[in-house]
Amino acid sequence: MGHRVAAASRLGRAEIEAEIHEGDCTEAMVAAIIANTKHGIPLSTAERDEGIVRLARAGWAKRRIARELSLSPPRVRAILDRGHLGAHLPANIADSAVRAPREYRLPVAERAADGRL
Repeated sequence: MGHRVAAASRLGRAEIEAEIHEGDCTEAMVAAIIANTKHGIPLSTAERDEGIVRLARAGWAKRRIARELSLSPPRVRAILDRGHLGAHLPANIADSAVRAPREYRLPVAERAADGRL
């Protein structure tokens, strides 16, 4: 059950306004990510970054992701680079790891993920 349907049900509403799009699960995920970055309630940084990683895994080019989400291509590149270092690192540590010399990147990310930083 979708979030909006569940919320409407909790409020006792029998109907909700919705747009219906045909497509597969990947197309639905892409539409949801883009819609969630465009409405008035902003995504958290982690949610936005996870969406960027999902779009990249779905085959989207970095420039297309940047254009659709109104971000700069270097910002999308940094988010994707950070995503390859380990999931859910604090942004300041992940950004430092991305800027570190290549041979230090993975050890820094692993230490941060283990709570040793």
